[in-house]
Amino acid sequence: MKIIEIFTVITGILPYVLLVIGITNGKVKQSFATWMLWLVLDIIVLCGIIAQDGNSLLFFVFTLGTIVVTAVLVFKRQFSWGRFETFVTALVAICITVFLMGGPYIATIATTAALNIAGIPQLIATYKDPKTASAKAYFLFMTSSLLSVMGTEAWTVQDKLPQMSSAIYCLIVFLLALRK
Repeated sequence: MKIIEIFTVITGILPYVLLVIGITNGKVKQSFATWMLWLVLDIIVLCGIIAQDGNSLLFFVFTLGTIVVTAVLVFKRQFSWGRFETFVTALVAICITVFLMGGPYIATIATTAALNIAGIPQLIATYKDPKTASAKAYFLFMTSSLLSVMGTEAWTVQDKLPQMSSAIYCLIVFLLALRK
């Protein structure tokens, strides 16, 4: 394992630890809808990347971490679901349909878009109440995503698109969370 991959894993795991501690202590609030959708989508992206022999390390870490955070949200009963979350779920379902019909390459593109769509409830929640998001965690997510991009040599959809998209999304949440 290369040094950049080790740092990708470390900076990929740490934010989940911070989020779990914050959620457990009641200091961090996360959108259950976002995390539940991310869980499904992370699995799809991971499968798409693996099917194309891409760099799956980051999304392997993200999938495991997302399972843990989603479970903690359920355990702590920190979830709500409304019309907006249902609308976002419908958009994500469209992307999943594209995945099922289009194969791994198209799926990676569609699911990357769906990950961002699924993140909208979290963006709104962080915008409305910045102190409930962990700026440190999203900074580490962004760092891990950027390290993953730097760790690949090929400029391919499976090696760069989901990772770059994750970095940009996490940068936005990080900046919103800094508004405390």
